[in-house]
Amino acid sequence: MFQDEARFGRLHVIRAAWAPPGVRPVVKAAIEREFRYIYAAVSPFEGNLHWMVADSMRTSTMGLFLRQIAETYPDEYILMVTDGASSHTSGDLRIPDNMAILRLPPYSPELNPAEGIWDHAREKACANVFFDKLDHVTERVVEELHRLAQSTSRVVDMFLHPWLIEST
Repeated sequence: MFQDEARFGRLHVIRAAWAPPGVRPVVKAAIEREFRYIYAAVSPFEGNLHWMVADSMRTSTMGLFLRQIAETYPDEYILMVTDGASSHTSGDLRIPDNMAILRLPPYSPELNPAEGIWDHAREKACANVFFDKLDHVTERVVEELHRLAQSTSRVVDMFLHPWLIEST
């Protein structure tokens, strides 16, 4: 499985929008510095996608997420591929017994299919949308992740990169 986390908040995502010729589209915006973190893990071969919403990005939160995944697959041994974020490399991180961590080289997001989860979520759930509450942002992102997770074939299509197929 590949793991990553992202910060979502009320700092909106402005994208291009269609409008009649000569009309400039207007997108309501606000600059607020409220955020939540969403941890996600994807298994590109099986098409499984899991996530957890958190108020912070800490070693203890990463440990909770790893435990959630480990409990979801109690009879599996999971190789969890992560980046080198400090919350992933801390000596205090508790790794479940049925899991091992493989850290990617620094500055190599292209090697982590989980990075694509955030592009998808921002485009489908947040682009050109004004959120008046942080809870609304979280709800929209979670709804989109849930929609995506319902289709394992779509998850495989989106996240099973050709280099993964060639490496097996």
